[in-house]
Amino acid sequence: MEADILKVKYSTMEPAVAALKQILDENPRFFITEIVKELADQTGTLYSQSTVYRCMREKLGYSHQKVQLVPRQMSILEKANYEIALAAVVSNAKQVVYIDEAHKSPAEEERKFGWFVRGQGATKLLEYLAHTSSGFTLHGAVDINGFILEMCRVRDMGIGKTDPNPAKGTVDSDVFADYIEEEVGPFMGNYQNMEARSLLVLDNAPNHFSPRLEGIAKKFGFKLLYLYPYGFDDNPIESCFFQYKSSLRATSLNASLSRDERHYIALSSVSRDNMIHYYRSMNHPGMENYKTSDELDVEEEEDMKYLGEIGGY
Repeated sequence: MEADILKVKYSTMEPAVAALKQILDENPRFFITEIVKELADQTGTLYSQSTVYRCMREKLGYSHQKVQLVPRQMSILEKANYEIALAAVVSNAKQVVYIDEAHKSPAEEERKFGWFVRGQGATKLLEYLAHTSSGFTLHGAVDINGFILEMCRVRDMGIGKTDPNPAKGTVDSDVFADYIEEEVGPFMGNYQNMEARSLLVLDNAPNHFSPRLEGIAKKFGFKLLYLYPYGFDDNPIESCFFQYKSSLRATSLNASLSRDERHYIALSSVSRDNMIHYYRSMNHPGMENYKTSDELDVEEEEDMKYLGEIGGY
């Protein structure tokens, strides 16, 4: 059907709302131009992009979001089994510690956007600041409160396999086991006593399967649990790493800060409120009694209002 070229007011778009919703539900990756064309084909009326966009947001509650791709290799059954297993061993979210590695290259500290005169093009300037480091690997550990500073360690990238410094280089299974025994175990709780930080969750990376880990867990009294393959959605540390790297970029131009200071600021950027939101998004067990600071403020205001009403405040 050929669409009529009409100037249609937003207030007259009501008859096309149902058709617009169907288009969005069936074709969520359409560009706005494609949505407008498809809507015109179905209704016979050509609405402007701004009118369609406004309708999508105000009448339908849709927004343009990044598509989250789920790996084909991920097994729905394995995911369900893991979630059952986690719920069976967790009564309080404070018991759980998530550990993984994040690799940071120098390029990740570059700011990708800048301010330039309109129409003259953007020129990329390569600046090598005094504090800019080579790449490194972060051994990261998080719990319900954020990064656990005493468990987080930075390991610089080595100069090939011949680097004589054992503190640099690839994180293989032996290096990872050493890290767990020396940097993590002493700060873990006892699982039998249901203590905080007594359950260690690891993903399925090959270097996380050292035969030494079971012995280390027994030595310190904590319990081990492995995520299912490609279980990124059920690992809150992935969101924490994103925040960590964003913070490093934010301080990349501040030459007055040392790498250690920037590292500390980046780790501290992940708050308890952040973690509560991350845990809730994955329906983490043991979250019944956790509230964000905003939620606590609302409760306090309601309590004070109630006391005022009954004359107790």
